[in-house]
Amino acid sequence: MTQCSTGNQSGTEKKKIGNENNKIGEAANQIGEAVLLNGPSSSGKSTISAALQTALRERGKDFAVVSIDDFLQMDAGEVIYEDDVFEISQTLCDHALLLLKEADGIIIDHVITSQRIFEQLESAFSPFSFFTAKVTGPMDELNRREALRGDRCPGSAASSLEYLYPQDAYDITVDTFAHTPKECALQIIDALRGPSPSVSLRLMTRELCHELYKGFENDPDIYTDMSIFKPFVYSEDGVNALFDRQTHPSRRYFAIMLEGKPIGEIKLKGIDRGKKECTLGIHMQSDAVKDKGYGTAAEKLALAYAFDELGMQTVLADAVLKNKRSQHILEKIGFVPIGEDDMFLYYQADKESVQAANARL
Repeated sequence: MTQCSTGNQSGTEKKKIGNENNKIGEAANQIGEAVLLNGPSSSGKSTISAALQTALRERGKDFAVVSIDDFLQMDAGEVIYEDDVFEISQTLCDHALLLLKEADGIIIDHVITSQRIFEQLESAFSPFSFFTAKVTGPMDELNRREALRGDRCPGSAASSLEYLYPQDAYDITVDTFAHTPKECALQIIDALRGPSPSVSLRLMTRELCHELYKGFENDPDIYTDMSIFKPFVYSEDGVNALFDRQTHPSRRYFAIMLEGKPIGEIKLKGIDRGKKECTLGIHMQSDAVKDKGYGTAAEKLALAYAFDELGMQTVLADAVLKNKRSQHILEKIGFVPIGEDDMFLYYQADKESVQAANARL
């Protein structure tokens, strides 16, 4: 079956607009921001791009907009293959970097259906703050919009939703069926500014631990061996035992609080006052509180506590190789990769790396 907007074959005819193949030797303005709007065809990215640009301009920020549609001519009878998009996407990156020389930031409207295209953008915008937003909606609504617009190969919306890369690990996800373009734009701006200040850390109590784990869901992304994965089942005795294991002088165990309720846990463990280092670990309660910036806020607060209250000089962390969400957040807030093995990527952060990361945000 032929798939629209994705696939590994090369199209026989590649219709391109523009040909800026000159490589950008260096990024002239390294304090800008790149905002990626990634989502399936007909999800409303172009409309949100315009609304976001307007809202940012009202706040004194001049953001340019670049879309993959600017470089690919498409019609209802044309199939676009992944190879085509990969080639054109480099042109998009080069053009966006040119725009960033003059603008405060760039909004990138894209449909990414492979890891290599996503990594192409990550690499191109590595000197900048790279913020990712997933733009989506119900499949029925995407199909309805596709039929109305009449300029896409039938099935493009369904195919690009199925093959969208990544599927998760975004800084924010916006639903264009549940919210207007302006509402989605304001959600993105709020996330760009940082999570709600109501996110805080509180030393974990037994009561908070039980409240947290009564709504806890196991995250398959943290399992290196899926054969041992099973849904979490709350047990009073089990949670009591878990809490008791955390009460050790070499640990600080916090609840991540939002509007008075625990939505996750964060630990500073292996606190070594001689070496002035410790290790950070985090678990969010469920998917309902992920991709909203709460975990990022909590990790920033924990880092500040480690450096300022505990006097640590180095904070370590690790992420399962397949857990792109965790890796993205760690690197965003200042953790630097220091090694890997068959299961994990290992990171460390110090005050300087965290300050450098904050300066990019």
